[in-house]
Amino acid sequence: MLKHHRFRRIGLLVNGALAVSIAILACSPSSRMTPLMEYAGVKDMSTAELRIRMHEFAVRYLVVIEEAAYAIESETENSDIWKASLLWKIYAIPAYHKAMFRVDPYAALIDAWVLTVQMKDYFESGAGAGVFGDHQHIALETAEALERELTAIALRALGQEGVVATREDINTWAAQHPIRSHFFVRDSVIPLVAEV
Repeated sequence: MLKHHRFRRIGLLVNGALAVSIAILACSPSSRMTPLMEYAGVKDMSTAELRIRMHEFAVRYLVVIEEAAYAIESETENSDIWKASLLWKIYAIPAYHKAMFRVDPYAALIDAWVLTVQMKDYFESGAGAGVFGDHQHIALETAEALERELTAIALRALGQEGVVATREDINTWAAQHPIRSHFFVRDSVIPLVAEV
């Protein structure tokens, strides 16, 4: 019986020490952010907060793209436009899904932002310009709305100056790595992030 209580006390001590260690780590500045977030100059946002914000965006982008595609389909009887709308849903949504669920939430933010700019460029002046005919504005407005949402998350993480600089880099990179077809095969910034 005495032996059993001794093991119980040891267990409580170990659990207590573990709880204190976790609490200390949780409070330390380095544990609040991933190395990539620290490198990027994220100021007042923890890894957990950024991850939650990106998960919330992940729910939204799916609905936003689907609603836009359905709006295009409901306004036309043109089979080519219907096909383009269907392909947009089939290929853009998985591309976003892949970008959104990176291990590092900051990498997810940047890759989703790049994809959004690539998509906007594709529909505005790239290979996808005009694929929706008179309804092209719906796709462009959708890309712009998604970009505004991501910019708001980035603003919270990086501040105004950081967003301006990051936007310039993203626009330049996206212009050099355009989406070339409705299959949404794209270059991702993740290899560059991996180097960091």
